Amino acid sequence: RGTERRDIAMAVCCVIVLRFLLKSFTALPQSYFYASFEMRADALLIGSLLACISLTHGEQVKRLLHRFGARTLQLLAVTAVVVLAYWENILGTDFRDLVTATTLPFACALLIAASVALGEQGRCRWLASPPLTWLGRLSYSTYLYQQMVPGWGARISPTSPRLFQWSIEMACTLILACMSFYL
Repeated sequence: RGTERRDIAMAVCCVIVLRFLLKSFTALPQSYFYASFEMRADALLIGSLLACISLTHGEQVKRLLHRFGARTLQLLAVTAVVVLAYWENILGTDFRDLVTATTLPFACALLIAASVALGEQGRCRWLASPPLTWLGRLSYSTYLYQQMVPGWGARISPTSPRLFQWSIEMACTLILACMSFYL
């Protein structure tokens, strides 16, 4: 099991180095860095690494997270996500392709691990609520269909405020995800 974790960690490092080298020394289009599997594989690998560690050392990780403040780690992870989104909005696609693509998966893995460690405690029980577990079942379908609906809100209701248009897009995404999942 230790070799599997090591191999996954090495693969994560390889993807990060490859992304940096290709971004720095090639003229590949930005869409390649955003959408190609090999430029996003580290996010999947980080999730796999977290799963491997949880399978072999889940209770030790949980105790460690409780000892060192799982709530603080949750807050740090959420803060990292917000800060990354803010800077990505200001600095653009190069920042996203190099910094956000590398650090966001780690922040999300930390958030997941801390949330699981706190899952049995009162304030985090909402994560296991029926609406959120239902949404979790639809998460992959939602991920797939959210890429289809940008701009639908403006086409459906062009004079509405952007927040309302965004709500339309979210509803359309959820409807498509439900249709895909249940049908």
